[in-house]
Amino acid sequence: MKMSVPVLALLIAISIAGCSDTYPAATVDPVSDTLAVEIPTEGMITLYSADPLAHTFSFSRNAYGMVIQGDQVKNSGSDIDFGSYYPDEFSVGIEGG
Repeated sequence: MKMSVPVLALLIAISIAGCSDTYPAATVDPVSDTLAVEIPTEGMITLYSADPLAHTFSFSRNAYGMVIQGDQVKNSGSDIDFGSYYPDEFSVGIEGG
């Protein structure tokens, strides 16, 4: 599903008002060996097409949609993606787990 950038930008701003594009400290869950990056609940989020973790976002977790587990980057429930499927375009409806 493709959306125009202004419409999608408005949708993102409304949906995730309360997120931040700063990089807080990451923590590793010793049980699942998963690297978790906690995102504050204020501000805006920025998606980076060349970043393996920050090119997707999960609205349900209020965090980037990718995680590092062991030595692999895995999808942890992404709802929106920037630049992975088509260069410089958004893709929505992606899920994982």
